[in-house]
Amino acid sequence: EDTHLRKQRYLCRGQHANLRALGVFTTGFFIPTLSKNGCLMTVFGLLSVTYFLLAGGQWSKSCEVAAGYVGFFCGVSAIYTAFAEIYHESLGIMLPGLRPVRFIIPSRP
Repeated sequence: EDTHLRKQRYLCRGQHANLRALGVFTTGFFIPTLSKNGCLMTVFGLLSVTYFLLAGGQWSKSCEVAAGYVGFFCGVSAIYTAFAEIYHESLGIMLPGLRPVRFIIPSRP
């Protein structure tokens, strides 16, 4: 029994580290979206929060539940972003959230 609990804690720590690393990695992708549009900012921001909540969910059930809700909204916003991008490219219709924003201005050499 004691060996089983130690093994379970070891696996939990590994999964926590993996999810935390994915959160950091996704946050790295979120930063460039600050100069793109609101749709992409929403998707990558929510995805980063989802990964960090999932990492916390290894230790707290409430974090895991919150990650489920945030992940759902992330998925819905990703579907909306896909529709908005396709409508803009194919039909020239600009849906809300697709207009470019400039929270950070990219430097040009």
